[in-house]
Amino acid sequence: MTTQDLNKDLATVLDNVSQNMDLTQVPVISNEGLYCQRILQAEKDAAY
Repeated sequence: MTTQDLNKDLATVLDNVSQNMDLTQVPVISNEGLYCQRILQAEKDAAY
């Protein structure tokens, strides 16, 4: 399999994902990400 094949596959996957993505879910994902970051930061702070 060549790099070109992989890039083509990746482009197809990304295209499918963007078509199937429910944009109403994006803020939820962002908030969850921020929440995880806070937890990780708290763990780091506790470690020191």
